[in-house]
Amino acid sequence: MSAVSVKIFARDDFVDDFNGSSLLKWKCNLYEFQAKDSGTVAELGKITAPAVLWVKLGCPVILLTNLPGKLVNGLLGHIQHITHNGIVVEFSSIHISTIIERIEFTGMFIVIKEKLAFMHKNKCVL
Repeated sequence: MSAVSVKIFARDDFVDDFNGSSLLKWKCNLYEFQAKDSGTVAELGKITAPAVLWVKLGCPVILLTNLPGKLVNGLLGHIQHITHNGIVVEFSSIHISTIIERIEFTGMFIVIKEKLAFMHKNKCVL
């Protein structure tokens, strides 16, 4: 049984630094995904997704949002395959492998999401 420790950071940039140094320790090729975003600077400033995503085969990932099926926020998976369009992640705890496809963030998406959340009294329907 391996020991797992929990790391708590006060700022997102500290998390990014820790994740980056941890990723470099993996002995696999590093893959880079560049963001493709559209919208105004003000709209895009509300997006918290990074401009660049680096991944390696076998590295752990955690879902940050719910996806269809049993794929829920906080679920731990491991990268099994990497393509130009996305990554295949295995979620061994629920015996599911799925491709997490690239998506384009737009400022309009953020505005629509905020309006729906407000209209439905913080019960977001997206």
